[in-house]
This record gives sequence, C-alpha cells and structure tokens, in this order.
Amino acid sequence: MVFYRYQHIMSPKIKVLIIDDNGIKASSLGMFLLLNGFDLGFPACSFELAVEILANEIPDIVLMEINIQGNEMECKKIANFIDAFYHLPVIFMSNNEEQLSKFKPSYNHIALSVSNENPH
Repeated sequence: MVFYRYQHIMSPKIKVLIIDDNGIKASSLGMFLLLNGFDLGFPACSFELAVEILANEIPDIVLMEINIQGNEMECKKIANFIDAFYHLPVIFMSNNEEQLSKFKPSYNHIALSVSNENPH
C-alpha cells in the first residue's frame, strides 16, 4: 500500500498595480485587494510614476482609472505604453458609463464600472 502525503501548494499571489490619481479611492481599492489575497505594489497617481514603478517591478495586472489627472488621453497614453512594452492586461475603472464606452471598442481590455453608491 502506498500513501501519498497531501501537500498544499499555495499559488503565487496575483500582483496588481493600481493607477489612479484619487489617493483615497486607490487606498480603499488596495485594502480591498489585500484583504482578498492579492499582492499590491505601490499605487501610481500619474503616467510618470507608473513608468517608474514598472521599471522596478512588473505586476500581473493593472487597474487604471480612465480619467487620470482629468484627462482621458493620459489614460490612453499609459495603456498604449503598458501594452507596447509589457503586454499586461489592463482593467479600466470608471463610474461614468459614457467614458467606459469610449474605451471598449478601441482596446482589448476589460472595462469595469465602479460606483460610489452603497448597494444596500
């Protein structure tokens, strides 16, 4: 008779980079992700900081607010850079459905609607 010892192997945590210029929202989202088993790098509040972070550590996925620094073009610039150099999946976040609809047809990324409303 052969006995196999069960060994629980933890899969590595998914590392997430948050790009959002709203520090309170980025912190809240980061805490939520940490509590749910994700690994979190330093959040970026601008294109320049995102580039600096990516130069030092590569995440598995990027969560990015569409309206970075009040400018949708900044978000597209960051997304194009991430796609061209790192080929990482990007999830766009916004509580504005109209903004999300502008990104859906032109990017192969997931758009996530984020609401400030309490569901209860």
